[in-house]
Amino acid sequence: MTIRVRPVRRGVGRLLMERLRRTAHRLGAHRLRAEVSTTARPFFLAQGFRTLRRQKKIYRGQPFTQFVMACRISPRFSGRKTFHAGRRLGE
Repeated sequence: MTIRVRPVRRGVGRLLMERLRRTAHRLGAHRLRAEVSTTARPFFLAQGFRTLRRQKKIYRGQPFTQFVMACRISPRFSGRKTFHAGRRLGE
């Protein structure tokens, strides 16, 4: 998720994340999972995500660090279904 709003830190990302959580919950998911950049990691940590692992990726021939992160939508769920933030449902 990339937000291009100026000035920054106005809550747009947080509102989008809340909407994503509600939608994923309504669709039956129990966890959210995302592969995020070093820059985005603090935002996801603040939204309750935890780091599962660090990985190296190559993009356009350039290496970069990425973090696989996840969070439960609600603590009462078992966490069996996962909604990957980078994919459409059914993929």
